[in-house]
Amino acid sequence: MELDGRVVGKCELERNASEATIVLWNIVVDKALRHKGLGSLLTFISFRELLRLHTEASLFIRMVRLIKPTERNIKQQNVGIGVIAKKLGFSPEYNLPKLLLEKNVVEVNFLSPYEDMPPAYRIVLRSYPLVLISFLVDPKTNHPLDENNPFYKSVITPDVAQIWLSNGMIIIGNGNYLLRREGLTKAINHLARNEEEAAIFYHKIKPL
Repeated sequence: MELDGRVVGKCELERNASEATIVLWNIVVDKALRHKGLGSLLTFISFRELLRLHTEASLFIRMVRLIKPTERNIKQQNVGIGVIAKKLGFSPEYNLPKLLLEKNVVEVNFLSPYEDMPPAYRIVLRSYPLVLISFLVDPKTNHPLDENNPFYKSVITPDVAQIWLSNGMIIIGNGNYLLRREGLTKAINHLARNEEEAAIFYHKIKPL
């Protein structure tokens, strides 16, 4: 997408006709235009256009990045694309309720906000993927919580994490997201402009 002759946003996807998959793997928005809905608009346009080329397809958002437990210089990542995934009804590929069980959590560290990124947590696990980078969102608006929110003052335990998870507050920034059947209606409501398109998308999109 261009503004005054310069690129201010781009959305990068892959499609595989033989496997009937559409994968969103990168969104870049000019810093001055972030948090204004441009990333959501690019996603909306891109998924719609690629769905037009398929008779059926499964939808993925690729955000996986493996982090070593010894790696300390870690920053928040994929905040915008993680929020978009949640708004579209996508859910984590990882089994988060299982990963965040008390017996599987080694330690939880707070990551301070930086630039335009919200606070986050570094969660070290005993099992794959060994480290999760997560941040919190308001379950009603899906907006990331800032550092002044009381939730970030809480002492984080696996029990607390499970409650946040069940309330739809945790987004993982280093794991893939996919569209499962329970999120299909939400995705179609975002992508379709009318009932006719909704019916077309319902038959085209194959949830996992």
